[in-house]
Parts: sequence; C-alpha cells; structure tokens
Amino acid sequence: APAGLRWPEILTFLRCVVSSLGFHCCFSLSPHHSPDVEFCGYCITHPSESKINFRIQTRGSLPAVEPFRKGLNDLMGVCQHVLDTFEKSMRKYRAQREEEMQ
Repeated sequence: APAGLRWPEILTFLRCVVSSLGFHCCFSLSPHHSPDVEFCGYCITHPSESKINFRIQTRGSLPAVEPFRKGLNDLMGVCQHVLDTFEKSMRKYRAQREEEMQ
C-alpha cells in the first residue's frame, strides 16, 4: 500500500465478470455517489478473458470492501427496478393486444 495508507483502505478485486459490470460498479462507487471513495477504477485483463481488475481506494473512514458491497447492492436495486418496469410494460402491452383482438 502507498505510504500513509493501511491495507483495508485499498483493495484490488479480480473477478470473472464482463467489463459492463465493471463500468456500472465504478459509476455507483464514484466519489460523486459514494463520498467515502477516493478512487475507483477497473481494467480488462485481456480481451479473450472475462476478468477485470477492479480497484477501490477509500478515504480511510472504512474498509474498501464496504463501499464495494454497497455499490453492488445499489446496482442490484437498479437492475430490479429496470426489470420491474419492463415486466409492467409488457403486461400492459399484452393486455392492450388482447383487447384489440377481441
């Protein structure tokens, strides 16, 4: 770890994921959305691998794994909202189509 920083404040995660997940995690963990995060970034290890290096650095108030968990939970909430909205729209569309057929 760089001078003056303890290990829990800086973590690098290597996961088998696609880059779009890395982008959305970084967005939800950006300092604008998560004030305890000083830096968040990711890079693709190699185009033929479904892995990314994901790095979070906090300002020292909490371990880096905490905003990572929160970011994933926030992202799951966004995905659930999108799914719910899509399913509601599909139900409405199908109901309209059934009315037109009768």
